[in-house]
Amino acid sequence: MYQAKKVMSGVIDAPSFYDTLNGRENLQLLASLSGYRVSPQEIQATARMVGIENMLEKPVQIYSNGQKRRLSIAQALLPRPEIIVLDEPTSGLDPQGVKSIRDLILQLNTQYGLTVFFSSHILNEAQKICNRIAIINQGKIIKTANVNDLLFDSFYNIRATPVNTLIHFLKEKNIPYQIQEKYVMAQLEENQIPEIIRELTQRKLAVYEIFRHQFSLEEAFLASIKGAET
Repeated sequence: MYQAKKVMSGVIDAPSFYDTLNGRENLQLLASLSGYRVSPQEIQATARMVGIENMLEKPVQIYSNGQKRRLSIAQALLPRPEIIVLDEPTSGLDPQGVKSIRDLILQLNTQYGLTVFFSSHILNEAQKICNRIAIINQGKIIKTANVNDLLFDSFYNIRATPVNTLIHFLKEKNIPYQIQEKYVMAQLEENQIPEIIRELTQRKLAVYEIFRHQFSLEEAFLASIKGAET
């Protein structure tokens, strides 16, 4: 556990600072309380990484919510961790602030090589940021997977008319399906599709589209939760 702590750092959901101190003073003080000795050059470089270099000499009480988020991430970066844990880092931000923090998180991973654990209830944000997901239900991890493996399953959206004939065909072939607005979502293997199109055409159906269905992370999450409870 001690060795793990040496390479990890994190940001809590609602970080707090000394409002009357400026950004630089906060970073110096908080680093010292954690036992880290940081130079002015390190603080300057870290502030540049997170995009608040021009705010370092200003009191934190005038920082926007987004700037405070960036300051908290700078604080977590000062021990030079290999892994950083971010708890709801976009909570309470406006759309521009959310995108700004999202871009920063991606930059920390791609440009600086940090492993980022991103904890969030905002699944749309997790879908845009993460390349691997762990789904937690009642304190237990019930599924881990690459995001693409969660979002793309063996379901295909079919748009064909008449719809009743399409549904009758799927029942006849024992193909699982769901009706979603203007599409019928059928569970197929890719190599089945040419034959499916041929048979539907033979039955005088007009086939407009067949394409692989992409789930949202919310749909994948709810399906995983439902599966764990049954």
